[in-house]
Formats: sequence, structure tokens, C-alpha cells
Amino acid sequence: MATSDSKRMENGTRGGSVTSNSIHNGMTCHTASVKQKRMGIKQSGTKRSTETKANVRKPSKTQERKTKMRSQRERDNIPLSKPFYNESCQGENGDDSHAEDLNKLRKMWELPATCHILWLLQEPLKLQFSTCLLDYEIALIKPTCSILLDRIVTKLLMSELRGTKAFSLDIGVDLEYEIWSQHLEGRYKRLYDHWHTLSATSNPASSPIEQAGNGNDTSVYPYKTTLSYLGAECPFKNASFADLSIETRCKVLYNLSESIANETKFQTYLQQMEEDDLRIEPFGYDRVGNAFYFFPEFYHDRRIYRLKENGQTWDLWAKGEASFREMLKNLEHLGGRKARGEQDLIEHLRDILEQYEAEGKVYAKQVELANRKAILDAMPRKKSLRLRAKYLTKTGVNKAL
Repeated sequence: MATSDSKRMENGTRGGSVTSNSIHNGMTCHTASVKQKRMGIKQSGTKRSTETKANVRKPSKTQERKTKMRSQRERDNIPLSKPFYNESCQGENGDDSHAEDLNKLRKMWELPATCHILWLLQEPLKLQFSTCLLDYEIALIKPTCSILLDRIVTKLLMSELRGTKAFSLDIGVDLEYEIWSQHLEGRYKRLYDHWHTLSATSNPASSPIEQAGNGNDTSVYPYKTTLSYLGAECPFKNASFADLSIETRCKVLYNLSESIANETKFQTYLQQMEEDDLRIEPFGYDRVGNAFYFFPEFYHDRRIYRLKENGQTWDLWAKGEASFREMLKNLEHLGGRKARGEQDLIEHLRDILEQYEAEGKVYAKQVELANRKAILDAMPRKKSLRLRAKYLTKTGVNKAL
């Protein structure tokens, strides 16, 4: 009995000790939490809720107002959110092999910028400038058989080709692709070799590509600013001009045009021109901040380009009279008050459409006079010359033509 009682007591003691320990632990935790509250220490659960509230802090009234206004402007601007011109790039037999290249070119600001430089320098370069931008697109898509590209590159390389075997420059004959492409490749290979040589001198421990990108020497800087646009390695390292991608071809032509324009003799010529002719600036904005550009020198291929508000997306937005009229119609019917940039856009579009109308009247008059002359030419030869002269005087055909 004593043994059993003693065992029972031991078990009770053990059980009691466990119970007392658990109670003690609970009291300790409770006491600690009370102490933490008295000392200003928040519990982990309270801390998490506080952090959550801090992260979900409500925006200020000013921020809410700006967000609301932004959303409203985007809704109002929906009629201008899509291009007004969608051209089929297929050829006569349904061939769309060059459609992708054409679409890529129309998303590059470099092409109209290059043509603007050529337009500015057409007199000193003695360059016959084309007023149709499509001609330049076709030239870059088919460089090996483009008379226009032969003419452009020949004129741009004129100063370097003087005294070489390209004697045709002196007699006014443009070089063919096989010749000017070799000179173009040689030009850029020499420039890149010189750039890398100077970079290696200033940074001998790094690799050639790192040297080209990190060279801070003043002698390296002109090459870096001019060539880094085309990449750290020469694009003609393992390819000819026709083998380059359509984007690289366009960039090379822009880089070449800009480099030639920066030469002293051409800078002297450009300084005599009006600043408005030199600069390329947007001629209007929509209410969300997208900028619209127009190049008046292409009066046979009028286009409007849009540069997205982030400054990274360039697109062809309107081309031709019909798309211009549709764009103006949508602008005039936008809801809300017109922004300043929108009003400028409307006024410029109206001016362009007036030019279309004036040209249409002149063209109609020319067609009418041409028809009258054709009728006269078809008259019987037996008719009196006096009557023919009288008819010509009356209709004013000779005077007009």
C-alpha cells in the first residue's frame, strides 16, 4: 500500500509539476506582454497590422484628382488613339515580301530625319532631292538597284572619294552600288579601327568592346558620340550594306548624313538658313501629351507621324488627304475643352487641307486645258489656220500652257 501510495504521490507530484510549469509559463508570457505594453513595445501582431495600414496608405486628394483627370483625358482621346492610315504593302501580284521592312521603316524617326538633312544640304551637295518619302523607303529596301540611293551616297562620300579611282564624281555620274558600298564599308571600318585603337590606349586592361564603351579620353569622345549609335562593333565587320537589317541600313544612312552635315563647310552653309527650317519640332499635341510631326518638304507624299508621350514610340499616323480629313474631323468632335496643343494641331491640319484643295483646282485646270489642246490637235488639217489661231486665243490654251 505504501508503495502504491508513494507511487501515486509521485505521479501526482509529477502531474502537478507539469501543471504548475504550464501555468507558470502562461503567467510568464502574460506578465511579459504586460511589461511590453508598459514599456511601449508593440506585439508582433499589432506591428503587422500597422505595417499593412502603412502600406495601404490612401493617396492624397491631389493625387486622386490627377489620376481622375488623366483617366478622363485618355477616354476623351480615344478617337485619336489609332492611326488614320492603314496601307496595304502588297505588290501587284499580292507579294508582301517587303511589307515587314516597310512597316519597320515607318516606325523609325531616323528616315524622315535623314531626308530632312538631305533637303537642307541639297544645294551644296548638288543633290536632286525627291519630294516623295516613299522613294527613300524603296531605296533602303532595295539598295542594290536604287538609282536614288546611288545618287545620295555618292554625294555624301564626295569629299572622301576625291582623288580616288571613283573619277566619275568629276563628270557628274553617280557610282553604282558595288563601288559606293565598298567605299562606305571602308569608311566605317577605318573609323571603328581608329576608335578602338584610341580606346585601347586610354584603357589597356579592358576588352575591345569595354574599351569602346568606357573610353573617357577627350580624343575618344568624338568617335564614341558618333559611332556608339551604331554599336560597339562595326556593322560592316562581316556584312555588306545590303546584308544589314533594314533598321541598321537606315541608321547607317542617318549617321552618314549627320556626320557630313557636321563638317565645317556645311555648318557654315546651314548657319545662313532660318532656324525654323533647321529644327524639327512637333506641330501639335493631343490631350494626353503625344506629339505630332509633319515634314512640309514632302509635298508629294504628305504624312503625319506621332511620337508617343514616353518619347520611345514613333509611328506613321496619317498619310494622304483622306486620312488628314478624318483626323481633323475626329479632333473637332473631341469632347471637353480643347487643349492648346490640340488647337495648334487643328489649325495646321486645316492649312494642309487648304493646300490640297488649291492643288486640286490647279490640277483640274491643267487637265481641262490639256483636253482642249487635244481636241485642237484632232481637228482636220484642212481647217483654216486663222480659225485655229482664233480658237486658241479665245480659249487661252497657249497662254496657259
